[in-house]
Amino acid sequence: EEKVDIIIVGDTVISFGDKIIEKAEDEEHAFSIIKELQGETHDCLSAVVIAFLDSEMEIIKQETFVQKTTLEFYPLSDEVIKLYIATGEAFGKAGCYGIQSTAATWIKKINGCYFSV
Repeated sequence: EEKVDIIIVGDTVISFGDKIIEKAEDEEHAFSIIKELQGETHDCLSAVVIAFLDSEMEIIKQETFVQKTTLEFYPLSDEVIKLYIATGEAFGKAGCYGIQSTAATWIKKINGCYFSV
């Protein structure tokens, strides 16, 4: 029986207008990202690739999918944005937020998969 390795990778980006928003570089960048998204509708795109490899590390089979979730944020004051950034929750996440954090309270509407955000 041939050994098969499996590699699973995934990532998330935010699509807003004609822009792709990834992770913030610093506090100023985080502020500008959140300021831009507040009060607006945007898409959260989570992609996953599952690859099956043979013993020579050649791909035997590959599955790819993207989950799109559309969110609308409530308007946020500059003070709320700054306080949120000060918690550190804005970093390491596409669009500076995760649904499992304080930012979940910013969501006015969600259409799609809650768990992919």
